[in-house]
Amino acid sequence: MADDALTELLDAAHAAAGRVKPAEFEVDLADFLPRFYEDVAPDDLIGKEPIDVVGPATQMLRLAANRPQGTALVDVFTPTVAANEWTCGHTVVEVITDDMPFLLDSVVAAITQSGRSIHMVAHPIYSVRRDVAGGLQEVLAVPADEAPADAIRESWIHLEIDLETDPDSHQALEKSLLTVLRDVREAVEDWQRMMAQAVALAEELRDKPPSTVPPGYAAEAAQFLQWLAEGNYTFLGYRMYDLVRDPDPSALVSQPGTGLGLLRSDRVQSQSFSQMPPAVRAHATEPRVLVLTKANSRSTVHRPVPLDYVGVKRFDDDGVVIGEHRFIGLFTSSTYNQSVTQIPVLRRRVDELFELSGFGPGTHSGKDLLQFCETYPRDDFFQTDAEELFPIARSVLQIHQRRQTRLFTRHDRYGRYVSCLVYLPRDRYNTHVRERVQASLLKAYGGASVDHTALLTESVLARLHIVVHMPSGVPIPEVDEAALEAELAQAVRSWDDQLTQALITAVGEERAGDLLGTFEGTFPEAYKEDAAAREAVADIVNLDAIGDSGISVSLAQPAVVTSLRDRRFTIYRAGPPVSLASVIPILNGFGVEVIDERPYNVTGRDGVERHIYDFGLRLPDGDMPNEATFTQRFSEAFLACWGIQADADGLNTLVTTGGLDWREVAAVRAWVEYARQIGTPFSAQYMTEVLVGHTEIVQLLVDLFEARHHPNDHDDKLAEALHHEVLTALDSVASLDDDRVIRQLL
Repeated sequence: MADDALTELLDAAHAAAGRVKPAEFEVDLADFLPRFYEDVAPDDLIGKEPIDVVGPATQMLRLAANRPQGTALVDVFTPTVAANEWTCGHTVVEVITDDMPFLLDSVVAAITQSGRSIHMVAHPIYSVRRDVAGGLQEVLAVPADEAPADAIRESWIHLEIDLETDPDSHQALEKSLLTVLRDVREAVEDWQRMMAQAVALAEELRDKPPSTVPPGYAAEAAQFLQWLAEGNYTFLGYRMYDLVRDPDPSALVSQPGTGLGLLRSDRVQSQSFSQMPPAVRAHATEPRVLVLTKANSRSTVHRPVPLDYVGVKRFDDDGVVIGEHRFIGLFTSSTYNQSVTQIPVLRRRVDELFELSGFGPGTHSGKDLLQFCETYPRDDFFQTDAEELFPIARSVLQIHQRRQTRLFTRHDRYGRYVSCLVYLPRDRYNTHVRERVQASLLKAYGGASVDHTALLTESVLARLHIVVHMPSGVPIPEVDEAALEAELAQAVRSWDDQLTQALITAVGEERAGDLLGTFEGTFPEAYKEDAAAREAVADIVNLDAIGDSGISVSLAQPAVVTSLRDRRFTIYRAGPPVSLASVIPILNGFGVEVIDERPYNVTGRDGVERHIYDFGLRLPDGDMPNEATFTQRFSEAFLACWGIQADADGLNTLVTTGGLDWREVAAVRAWVEYARQIGTPFSAQYMTEVLVGHTEIVQLLVDLFEARHHPNDHDDKLAEALHHEVLTALDSVASLDDDRVIRQLL
């Protein structure tokens, strides 16, 4: 039924195309539209207006009108009915370029890395004809794989992302995507040459192994390079470097004209090498054929992960290292799916681990060791010697399925990152726990960023692999790993991670993104234990509203109601903390009972210190007049007292039980003070008690005052009637002293 509904919608969209400005070239929309949305889930389209279905397709036709050979077109905009005659409720990204591998993956990765979410993807591939200047002449009505030889195969990508209305943000994203598309083009164009270079180096190592390298290791390196070229490595860049000694290894200088792919325009000197400490640079002269590590930068092509660096050292006739062949790229999925016993380099490492352990392959311990090797983070396995890996393997095998939190670390030999394995009880693992573990490791090592992967199996333990990347030029510090491990054990205790969805539901995705940018991960554990994520939404909105300095309040029913008189009163403060000793007297003046108080400190990612003071209040017994306006009146009265616009005394109980606002209470307070000035035998305390005990008459007095003295709305007849009503009410006052107090105020 969904397919039928989609067909009906596309037919209606075709019919609606007459309402859209026609393109400058002929296109059969009856053929074009179904192909445009061919890979889009019907649920993403059903329910849209026909004009909003045809709009994106015709918009891309206009974008495609002119595309010079070898260039990419990118347009980022937020469609509106006024400007585009259609809308989708999101910001739109449109890309048109020559069809090639990795396009969609790379574009999607760039957008998600920027913190934006993707809501719909359409990725048709069309065969088109263009003139010599790039003008679009025809979109062929045939599948791309059946197009004639003179046609150009193009990828047309339509994405709907988080709503953004800032034109500068649109331009920045366009610039970023153009850079990504250029990288994709350069990598794809040079891919065959880079792969051929790897094969040639493998042949060279077989035919002429370096004299200073054991023959078995040179042969293993040759097999590894051949294995890379067999579809196990995505080649993205290559360049040849010469090692300069003056007198110690000091620089790797690139050979002009050798750069391919992402390294076409590499610097003449490898800055990353020259800035390394001397002890680290000394590795460059070691008689090791292969250097397997992670590059400093992330890939802009295919997957947004650190690039896999494969260095093949160059040797002279005497076996001395004279330079390097450098490949950068990404290991393919086959690398992670194959057994370590089938991958060159890794299979030798497995054999060395068995030699160090003394375990037989068929023994129980041997099987456990092999399982450790198979599940050990594959990228780390490439980079770790057996001697360094063996202590970790032995400790992991000794855990024996016990519910505990353990930490194992390995420092990159070039000092650029720390690889951390964290084992923790599987039932404790969730996103929030992982984020807390990451934060602890990032802080402990002073890292710049982290990457993570998780392994969840039938074991009682989950495994987190977290890589802490150090800032450029900053050495890895000495860390008390026993204390750090204890800290991670505490981090396992987590708060339910539903805040993001609760915010999106409450305020929308664009606003939620802004708020999370300031408040995500900033609430203390005490708060998380006391409040559910959905309750935090109101607090975040209120904290954001007061800016860098200010105060606001909120009065609401508690989440769990134990009494109809109970309320939760919350003070939000940005800047210096609030003294509770200054708050309690104000609240007492309203006649409420303070049952409990919970203070929280929330320092946002913007560096602003904010505070939440949550009080449990119990209102006085009795009827509450003007209950519909009570929350507003109470909040405004508290802020007036806090801002010294009103006195904090017992007359404020008239806000709670008398239905007055703070300005009306201020008038009553003035009458009391005036009565004391002209002479009264009663104390202010007694007069306050009388008025709080006769709130109905006080309300009549306030109404009488307004009827007589309102500058724009005084009413003598109403005043006379109210005066009579007050006198009538006084007849029911039992105490003579109470009667005298009220009559004097009258």
